[in-house]
Amino acid sequence: MIDRQCQGRRQEEQEPDGSVSRRNLGINIAFYLTAGVTILFPHNWFSLLAQGLESLAGNHLAWVIWAAVDTMLPLVLGTPGCRIMREKS
Repeated sequence: MIDRQCQGRRQEEQEPDGSVSRRNLGINIAFYLTAGVTILFPHNWFSLLAQGLESLAGNHLAWVIWAAVDTMLPLVLGTPGCRIMREKS
């Protein structure tokens, strides 16, 4: 993922007009979405471990965050992983 981000930066340096290409936009969105979900997952996980399951009783916001993270994590990590495997093979 970081390699794709670096490739996008090198390509941006080669384009003198400063325009944003569709490829670079896709790389940036994938990178920052992956970073955001990856940051949310350990934060929620360690919070759950420290406070226990009783902290989730009646806390609907925590359940919504977990539902979002659980849904997004396989999509956000799996899509670039499959793309990287296809490019390397």
